[in-house]
Amino acid sequence: MTTLSFEEAKLYFNHKLPEVIKERAMLHRVREDFVAHFSPAKISNMDIKEYAMGWGKDSVKNNFCQGIEKKLDGLGRIYGSTSRKFGMYYRKDEHDFYIAKKFGTEPIKAFENVRRSLIELLDAGGKEDLERLAGNPLSSMFKGKILSTYYPDTYLNVFSDDHLTYFVTQFGLDLQSPALTQTNEYAKKSALVNFKNQDVAMQHWSIDVFSHFLYHYFPGRPLKNWKDHNSEYSGSERSFPSDPNYSFVNLDIVESDTRERSQINRTWDDNTDYEKDAKWLKKIGNRGEEIVFSAEKFRLKKAGRQNLAAKVKRIEVDSVGFDILSYDENGAERFIEVKTTTSKPGYFNFFLSANELAKAETLDNYKIYVVFDIFSANPKIWIAGNPFKPLNGAVTMKPQLYRIAINVV
Repeated sequence: MTTLSFEEAKLYFNHKLPEVIKERAMLHRVREDFVAHFSPAKISNMDIKEYAMGWGKDSVKNNFCQGIEKKLDGLGRIYGSTSRKFGMYYRKDEHDFYIAKKFGTEPIKAFENVRRSLIELLDAGGKEDLERLAGNPLSSMFKGKILSTYYPDTYLNVFSDDHLTYFVTQFGLDLQSPALTQTNEYAKKSALVNFKNQDVAMQHWSIDVFSHFLYHYFPGRPLKNWKDHNSEYSGSERSFPSDPNYSFVNLDIVESDTRERSQINRTWDDNTDYEKDAKWLKKIGNRGEEIVFSAEKFRLKKAGRQNLAAKVKRIEVDSVGFDILSYDENGAERFIEVKTTTSKPGYFNFFLSANELAKAETLDNYKIYVVFDIFSANPKIWIAGNPFKPLNGAVTMKPQLYRIAINVV
């Protein structure tokens, strides 16, 4: 996740919020009309013609499936996928019904089973019974759209499990709850809604507004091949694998050869996109911090120091000079600066601010953690210790930044 971009996106979106709410007001009026027409009582008594897709001339207005898919398309798209998601539909070209086997073979009997499933879904949805929701025989995408239509203040209107996994991963929620991406979609939706509600800038947004933000502002709709981490996508387009199986490695600092030393003297060319590069570095850096944060809490819990694990925290203010405040098993504070690279263990270089260097030279128990191969499903964490107190002779340092003071009138 790109923290800087995320904060900027929230700031910009809050500025646009009145406009977004106004634009979506009509969609919610349509939703309210639909729910009023197809109330639970109405659904209990509707006939097959009022349900089955493909039936009737005025179907969008009076047909449940067409209304859910087309009339309410602006509140979450399920349009475009096969009509099999409805369990049954009318095939005009064949003058016959398609029926999913789990609902039966005869149209009227199958429809009764579908209708019963709809009623049970609404009941379970109102009670937030996630186990019953997961076990309901209606298709996942269809269930998601129905739930967000009837309970818009409870259920996130994101209907693709792949998209939910993508959003969970981009916000680092998979690191906070490692099993999250392996759970059902309702747990992922709940985690995302809780994430929204705990954020000061987002907690006043409706769930629908939050969904709009996810797709159109940050992190944006996932690329079709976002799971293929060996694909041609690179740079800011790449996404992180879910549930990374990180591990610690023991490495030694050694003198680099002449070729490697020369790399630290490279300068940016005139075509460098500095803003894009800064956001790219922030993106991988933030993910590295999330991994180390998770690893430190786990290390302390494994050592039986749950009380210390609960106190580990990320430092959001750059001026502090380190990224994570953790603890040794004996309770001593550990000041961790995290550096992240896409490279495998070997030669690498990183930036260290003057403030970070000052902290490294003065703080006791200051440590550099390096996260290698950040886009891998198996990133490696190396505790480099403090190579600056005293300065390790094999470490090359070169000034890269300047503070410029200009007085104008």
